[in-house]
Amino acid sequence: MIEGYAQGADTHNAEKLDSAFHDLFRVVAMTPEGVRNLDKAAYLSLIRDEKIGGTSRELDIEWIVADGNTARAEVKLAGPTTVFHDDLSFVRENDTWQIVNNVTHVQAR
Repeated sequence: MIEGYAQGADTHNAEKLDSAFHDLFRVVAMTPEGVRNLDKAAYLSLIRDEKIGGTSRELDIEWIVADGNTARAEVKLAGPTTVFHDDLSFVRENDTWQIVNNVTHVQAR
């Protein structure tokens, strides 16, 4: 599922991201311009409008820990000019894991 999230963002595939994200999904991003906070609808809209994403990045899953129906993972997505350090939180409902939260630090290369 982490791979699907990364591929969806890298290819502007909103459908793939929609299935990877829980309905209550939020991303909080520390960017050079300051803190950005987006809900699922806003994030998917930016993907569809090609205002974010669309760059091939190397995915490095640094660690994953799960406990019952919750989990966390730290991943790094490195592109040609930007590196995203994502702290992902997951929930499992109806035997399906989805990302509910992403706190990310965006760093220029």
